[in-house]
Amino acid sequence: MERAARCEWGGGDKVSRVDRKTCQPLEAGINFGLTKGRHDREMIKAIFFALSACLGTTACTFPSTGYYGVPSVEREVEGSRFSIRVRDDVAEVIRTSPEFPARYPVIAARAQKAVHLETGCSPEWVTGDPAMLWVGLSCDGAAPPKRPRRGIITWQDFG
Repeated sequence: MERAARCEWGGGDKVSRVDRKTCQPLEAGINFGLTKGRHDREMIKAIFFALSACLGTTACTFPSTGYYGVPSVEREVEGSRFSIRVRDDVAEVIRTSPEFPARYPVIAARAQKAVHLETGCSPEWVTGDPAMLWVGLSCDGAAPPKRPRRGIITWQDFG
């Protein structure tokens, strides 16, 4: 191991990666740069960060399990953009616009307005969080569905 650390190449420049037996420089592409060097770990972290940033931004309008295959409609209300999917008498609303602070009562009221404008039905309740909400609809005077038994933050009537 000491021999590899003392290997020099060319005009006295130290080579970062050498074969321990032959003291010859290793090619950078042999192992695709995935060795245990400090720079390689930093590169792997940078690649992971870039991939997670890309996946994080592309998954923001991905529907929940019950809404796969339901086409979404984009709607903007008072500066908030929403992706709306309606199945039966419950609408799933995903906020796609960045807002700070994202206050639940304000976002919920805008989501209810967006669903009402899109479906023409009366929103009776809303549950979820400022990023993803579910809205119960009462269409043509029918009774609204029961609220889901998820972790409910709050609800409000459309008024």
